[in-house]
This record gives sequence, structure tokens and C-alpha cells, in this order.
Amino acid sequence: MQELHGTAAMRRWAGHAEVRRGSGVMARIIGAIFGFPKAASQASVTVTLSPEEGAERWTRSFDNMVFSSVQSCGTGLSFETEESGEFCFDVEISAPFVGLIVAYKGTLKPE
Repeated sequence: MQELHGTAAMRRWAGHAEVRRGSGVMARIIGAIFGFPKAASQASVTVTLSPEEGAERWTRSFDNMVFSSVQSCGTGLSFETEESGEFCFDVEISAPFVGLIVAYKGTLKPE
């Protein structure tokens, strides 16, 4: 985890993830607006982390569907671990009255 988060240099990681998508109309619209990945049992994933004004921009590509966000230290929940030298993640994005929008779970290694 230190290798992923512990530097201010730009870095790129790659791996695979299972992607689930919400089935409701609003979930599909929100997913399309933000460019979230399509459902897949094993999508190819790359994540590029770039320093940005005291935070990091995470640009994620799931089977060539690209979206990004700015991440910084905060009080939110983090579902990240390291197992056998791989960065493991489990992310779920949902909203009240919408339910699941997208969820993705997988592993990454440095390129």
C-alpha cells in the first residue's frame, strides 16, 4: 500500500476487476454520465495516479472506459488491502433512492 500511496510521483498500476452495475433507470443514467465501466466478470484495469494540488488524480480505465476523480485524505471508508504484493480494492458507489450505481472489486500491480 505504501508503494501505491506513498509517493508524489506519477505512477501506473494494472490488473483486473469484476464490475457490477445497477439495473435501475437512474443508476444507468448516472453511470453513463460519469463514464463508469460496464458490467464484466473480469475487466482489464489500469489506474494512473497523478499529483494534483495536495491530492491525487486517479484516472481509471476499465476495458477502455475511462473516468477519473481527485482523491485526498479524509474521513471516508477505504476498502483497500495488500495481499501477496497486490493492491486489492472493493468499491461500491450507490445513492439514496437510486441504489447501486456501480461496484468494482479486483487487484492491481505496478507496471
